[in-house]
Formats: sequence, C-alpha cells, structure tokens
Amino acid sequence: MLKLTPKVHTIVRDYLFHKSRVQELTDGLGSPLNILFPQLASDNAKAFLEVFHKHKIKGRVFCAHKPNKSQAIVRRLASENVGMDVASHGELLSALQAGFVGERLEATGPKNEKFIRLALQHGVVIAIDSTDELFLISKVLSRLMLTEARVLLRISGFTSPHTKVHGRDTRFGINLKDLDATYQWLRDHKEIKFLGLSFHLNAANTTEKTIAIENTLNALVKASLYGLSPSIISIGGGFHISYLESAEEWDTYISALKKSVLEEMEALSWDQSGLGYRNENGTLDGSAQFADSFVSHTVSEEFEKILESPLPLFDNTAFKQILDELLFELWIEPGRAILDQAGMTVARVLSVTRSAMDETVVILDMNRSNLNSQDLMVLADPTIVYQKPKEHPESAGVFFAGNLCLKSDLLTRHKTYLDQLPEPGDLVIFHNTAAYMMDFAESHTLQQDIAKKVAITKIDETFTWALDDNYEPL
Repeated sequence: MLKLTPKVHTIVRDYLFHKSRVQELTDGLGSPLNILFPQLASDNAKAFLEVFHKHKIKGRVFCAHKPNKSQAIVRRLASENVGMDVASHGELLSALQAGFVGERLEATGPKNEKFIRLALQHGVVIAIDSTDELFLISKVLSRLMLTEARVLLRISGFTSPHTKVHGRDTRFGINLKDLDATYQWLRDHKEIKFLGLSFHLNAANTTEKTIAIENTLNALVKASLYGLSPSIISIGGGFHISYLESAEEWDTYISALKKSVLEEMEALSWDQSGLGYRNENGTLDGSAQFADSFVSHTVSEEFEKILESPLPLFDNTAFKQILDELLFELWIEPGRAILDQAGMTVARVLSVTRSAMDETVVILDMNRSNLNSQDLMVLADPTIVYQKPKEHPESAGVFFAGNLCLKSDLLTRHKTYLDQLPEPGDLVIFHNTAAYMMDFAESHTLQQDIAKKVAITKIDETFTWALDDNYEPL
C-alpha cells in the first residue's frame, strides 16, 4: 500500500500518544482546531544561532512573523536572542505587544505610510522594497521631525558570468541595474542611514543562492564609490524542511503517480489531473506542480552549506571567509524553518461518500481556507484518530474535501491510502501546518468561524494548554 508517512517531532508524538487529549480539545473548541507547540519554534531558532556560533559568524536571526499569526509563538520567540521580520503594520503591532522592541525588528515587504510611520517611531530597520518607499520614508521622517531612518535595500535581477541562470521574475526589490541611481540618491540624503543589502529567494537551491550572494557582495563593495559604508548582507530565508519521514516512500509514490497518469494503475490524483504530469499519446509529459515534500538534509546542514560555499567571483573563497575579511554582518530571515513541526490542524469527519468518478471522499468539518495546502501542494498523509477500531478494518484510497458548497473545496488532490476507513466523528490530523498552512489564507467564507488556536507546553512529562490569543488589530 502506498504511504506518505509524515515526519512528526517526538514532542508532538508524545502529545498524541493519549488520543483523549486532542479529542477533548476538539470537542470543547470545535473543528477545525489548530494546535501549536511554541517550544519547537524556539528550538528551531536556537539551531540557527548555534550555526552562527559554530562558525564564529557575526550575525542576527530575524524570524519571519508572516507564516503564522500565533501570539504565543511570537511571545516565545521574544524570549530568545532573535529578532523578528514583520511585513505589515499589524505584524509590527503584534511583535511590539509580544515584547519585541524596535531594535530587534526588521520591516519587510511593500509598505504603506501607516506601517512606515510606526516603524520609524520605534527605530525599526526598514528593508526597502522599491525606490518609492525611500521617497516616502524621507517625507514621513521629516513630518515626524526625526533625524534618522535605518534601511537595507532589497535587490533583485541577479546574473552570473560562470553559471547559467534560469532567471525567475520577481516584483520584489530594486533591480541591480537601477542601483547606481539609488546609491546616488542615498548619498544626497544623509538622514537615510544605509546599512546594507538584502535579498530573498524562496525555495532556491544552494547554487542560486550563491549567485545572489556574489551579486550582493559586489554591490556592497561598489557602494563605497558613492561614499556609503554598508556593513550588512541579509540572505533572507527560503530554507527547506522535510514533511515526510521516508525518501523511499516519496520516490515510490511519485513513481506510482507517473504510472497512474499513463493509465498503468488507478488514478492517484483528483479528477485525474496528474498534479502537473500529463499523458501525451502514451508518453509522460509536463512537470510536477507540487512541492518536494521529502528533504534529506536538516536546515542547519543547509545553512552551513551556504556558509561554506565557494564563491567563484571571489577566487572560490568560502562565503563565511569573505564575511570575515570584509567585516560584513550576516542577517537571515527564516520563516517556514522556524515553524517546522510547531503546529498541526485537526478536523472532524462529517461524512464519507463516493464521487461521480467512484472515488472515496472524506468530508471534513473544515475548508480549504483553514488548510492552505493547495497553494503549497505538500503531499503527506494525515493521522486518523478513530473513535473505535474495527475488528476487520477496510482499507481504502481516499481524498479529503471540505465543508464549503464549492467544488474547488478540496483539502488534498492526491490519493491517501488508509488502513481503516474513517467514520463520522473520527478526527483527521494534518501535521506540520504551522507555516503558511493553518491561517495564512483563512476566511469567514459562508460565515463560518475560523479555527481557534491552542498553545501546548510540555514541562517534564506534563502537557498543558492555553488558548492562543491571536492578535487581530483593527
């Protein structure tokens, strides 16, 4: 039977050992329910700090707020030696309320005047996304009668003389071609203190990041020609995490998916979509439209590989050595990697039915806005908490769907094989949903409530829980 066994942290596994815990919470707080483990977010942040310490790199970790709105996680991170990357006025308020001060915050993403004003009032470093933001900051600074704004410039448009670059367009950042004019403007506006340059490549490989690092280092050195003296390079986030336990299961499932597209076995994708693959007269064509859900390395190993990567434009000197020689400080802005294993989403089974194409569909008391898996396209099996095990269980391949009166309300588009078919009242647990899944796209569609959150704390062998007071500023 095909399986995609989810990777589950030992603390989460220990919590689920007594299934009554999650059953009682769901009975009391409703379905769906988001369960968070702030301690794991804290541990993930410490793992990055350990890499900085191991390699004697001067730098800072700014944990991205945007993957999750949990105030419990933000408060927990505020107690660690890390900063926070905030991408909106609301996130900035949330971080301040949780205990962060302006010195520990970085404002990123497109910004309106309200966001910029609050950031300037608290002395937050602002990562500039466009030259128009620079102009607006200068105006707001004058209105507030403040003397200084500290900024990074986010850049894009990377090229390489030694490696073929498959450029992916982005609307974020200042194109390197326009950087000279921006440097000239900064030279003439002393009230804007230019700290350095940043970039963010989502889910890029080490080669792509190395090219971006080379471009950014060259641009930092070039700034001295304009009388500027930057000292910081921020390489953003985009670190990869693994959602699955087994490489073998992943390879086997993807191989079976391709066979199903070629009609060599039963369909493994909803409505025979192929999840990006297609059958062209008996030949497999197309490409995967889902994430690589298994990753063999840890986040720390990936970060170390970046630090140790030789830079061809710098005589193949390792990145970490260049940082030391040029006296640059390294900043990172991890998001998904900070929330790895730090949350799960639970939903109750409403019914089990058959589709028009005779597929088994499990209807859950939640909807696609409660689990943003369609955008991320992570393929992983959920865990089923059965009310009662059957003496002779019936295994089945199923799809999970939501409670909206919309045909697009599918929670999974890949077939999941279960040892026992669930029944109404059973619980379905989707693992590792804290980053971008559980509340990044939630809505009150059909006037339904959004999921409540609880934060779990483990002290010795005892688990306690508390409602997570999500901060929703007006």
